[in-house]
Amino acid sequence: MTTTKSKPTAEQIDELCNRFDKAKIAVEQAEQKLSGVKGELLAAVQDFGYVPTNAEKTTRLEGALYVADATVASTVAISETAVGELQSELSRFKLPRVFSKLFARKVTHTLQKDAHGALELAIGGFPLEAKKRLLSLFASCFKVDSKTPALTVNLVAALRAKEAAATEKAAKKAARAAKKKRA
Repeated sequence: MTTTKSKPTAEQIDELCNRFDKAKIAVEQAEQKLSGVKGELLAAVQDFGYVPTNAEKTTRLEGALYVADATVASTVAISETAVGELQSELSRFKLPRVFSKLFARKVTHTLQKDAHGALELAIGGFPLEAKKRLLSLFASCFKVDSKTPALTVNLVAALRAKEAAATEKAAKKAARAAKKKRA
């Protein structure tokens, strides 16, 4: 059995549009209120919070029921021109394979984990001036920026359970690594 819909009247369309407009205004007002409260909470966390263990980019403020964390992340912007110049210099010094330890080649370059250490290791025996040039070129390949702090609010009990689980997971991982090392 099919139902046929009839075109709404002008009054029904106006009523739907009016309801939509009121709902949109309510959402905007709620977003403004949320933004204001978030700003107050973020300021309190940043002014009175502490840095938790193993979370150097996070500031925490604890209440009886809730915990608020403000975390500042970083972004890395890669300078493609400088990356190309570093790649050329590494090739000139007969170290073309070192480049892949520093950057992953995609449409753009992505900074590899421990890239600085890999470069220092690779150029350890070079003359001081060559080292300085390569490290300077490497440093010019990217720019580290801070992002806007992210704010999260959790129940204290939930956060403690999450931290306990993470501690247990880390202990198991360390035990597996120790066992593997002994084998």
